[in-house]
Amino acid sequence: MKVTFLTVVSVISSTHSCGPEVIREGIDGFVLKPDDVDGLANKISWCAENRSQLDEMGRAAYQRAQEFSWNAHSQRLSKLLKSL
Repeated sequence: MKVTFLTVVSVISSTHSCGPEVIREGIDGFVLKPDDVDGLANKISWCAENRSQLDEMGRAAYQRAQEFSWNAHSQRLSKLLKSL
């Protein structure tokens, strides 16, 4: 998932992944149930019809990915350890 986020594209993910915890619905991607074929078709159609919004979502996904970088993780961990 993070690799996709780092390519500056929006994401369509499954609920059987880290998608629900990471992706903000309609902001940096979409999360669907694995068997939601109609939902997937609708999201793909939406992407094809909303290219400018899709570009914005891609940029938001890239920014969101930064929150899960090793650097961000180490900063959060350091802050937590200092608070103990």
